[in-house]
Amino acid sequence: RPVLVGGNPDKGGKVQSATHEALEAGVEVGMLCERALALCPGAALCPTNMKRYRELSVLLQTSLRQVTEGIEVDGLAGAYFDIAAGSKHYDDEEDERAFARRMVKAVREDLGLGLRVGVAPVKFLARLAAEEPDDDDFRFVANDQVAAFLSVLSPERLPGVGVKTRATLASLKIQTVEQLLKLDPREVENHLGAHGRRILGYARGEDEARIRTAAHRKTLSHEVTF
Repeated sequence: RPVLVGGNPDKGGKVQSATHEALEAGVEVGMLCERALALCPGAALCPTNMKRYRELSVLLQTSLRQVTEGIEVDGLAGAYFDIAAGSKHYDDEEDERAFARRMVKAVREDLGLGLRVGVAPVKFLARLAAEEPDDDDFRFVANDQVAAFLSVLSPERLPGVGVKTRATLASLKIQTVEQLLKLDPREVENHLGAHGRRILGYARGEDEARIRTAAHRKTLSHEVTF
């Protein structure tokens, strides 16, 4: 049965987490619980325990830093890593698949939690890959697989596609990224302006965003000057 974790839908609560079955139904982390339940009416909604959530978030980051020191934290339950940057725990001969397996294993052993890992050439693709895991809890998308991976996805999954953009694309009867790319770019720009050009860039697998890694602070000092 699909499971959602989030706030009170009657008070504008948002989805904090969702199982794969709920994600397949169109639920997205961060959307209103009311909309999520409309998309996935059979889902069980579990109330968010923010105190416990924050405690485990810190433990999760600690566990991940055992595998690689430089991470960019993304909310309470996510993080980005730059594998190419390496770390003292990273062997240059180890491929990306082995790296991902080490992360999954570390979190399972430390916290007893599952972890989804996506490995891809650009930032937003890594997030999408993590949302479409294979049997080993991770998804690897190589450079020559980007087009095929994106083509079958809904354009709603692309960054920057909000309520208004989604409605515009629906009016154009666009249901997949492949269909979006078949449109004349000038038509997309006529309907969405400069924002349309950015959406087309994402549809082609382009992303200029860089991972902002930072080493974990190991000491804490405090100084007062009178």
